Amino acid sequence: MVVALEPHGVADLEDEAELLRRFGYQIELLNGDQVRASITSKKFISGMWTLATKAAAGCG
Repeated sequence: MVVALEPHGVADLEDEAELLRRFGYQIELLNGDQVRASITSKKFISGMWTLATKAAAGCG
């Protein structure tokens, strides 16, 4: 998981997610509540899971 600590980091995660999707990765962007459900910290305001690549998911 990659997380954002500041509001500008959310935009960075969104840009990175878009780039990774172009290369076939399955990405899930998470809001602060979703991140804190996995990592107990109020510092994280957003996050991103890399779920799989097309090849790993059998789609490539």
